[in-house]
Amino acid sequence: MAESGKISSLGRILLYFFFFLCGLNLWAEYQVYQQLVYLTKPLLVSMLALFFYMESKSHPGRFRNFILGGLVFSVFGDTFLMFVEQGSGSAQFFLLGLGSFLIAHLFYLSAFLSYPGRKKGYCSRRPQVFLPFVLFLLSYNLYLWPVIPENLRIPVVLYSLAIVSMCMSCVNLYGKLKNDIFIGLFFFLFFFLFSDIIIVLYNFCPGLVSFVNPRVLIMSTYLLAQFLISYFALKAIKLV
Repeated sequence: MAESGKISSLGRILLYFFFFLCGLNLWAEYQVYQQLVYLTKPLLVSMLALFFYMESKSHPGRFRNFILGGLVFSVFGDTFLMFVEQGSGSAQFFLLGLGSFLIAHLFYLSAFLSYPGRKKGYCSRRPQVFLPFVLFLLSYNLYLWPVIPENLRIPVVLYSLAIVSMCMSCVNLYGKLKNDIFIGLFFFLFFFLFSDIIIVLYNFCPGLVSFVNPRVLIMSTYLLAQFLISYFALKAIKLV
């Protein structure tokens, strides 16, 4: 990203290609055109990772490296989860995908915790803000525990703990970031969490996900979330 904050010509090309791939992938999901899904899905967040890497090269630091790590492991998660519905080995692919996204969330969590600033974080100054997150974590896992296969219960609990911790660490940045950047990151959390909840319900409580082709909703909200973290993390880097 240029010193003025503008995206470079190469960055714009990468974003245009990302949005083009998004359209192809969502169309393929809607049409259940698996070959095109397999072709496009690993490229989607790869384009965002390349975009973020190229635009942030002049601003090295822990925050930037952790965000990049989260994007890279998201690519691994996307790739593994493509094969969950292919029958043989689906449970192993689900665990590999879950593990990859767990690591991605830990990278994002580390990025938010490492963001520099003299001010104490919002949650650090108001510990009561943690309460809704803790209640959500408990109710979410208590509801899912009976319907999740026994061998997946602990991984799902660990994953939910990681994503809720990531959410709290991001909310903690309120007051450290400009309002537009914080709002962008907040919507990243919202769409990522929404997408993950639909994935879990789709796999373990299919009766609750009765609308046509939930995978289109899952992918559209997930891709929007990844775009938001890539774009607004870049803007946050400019403030350091």
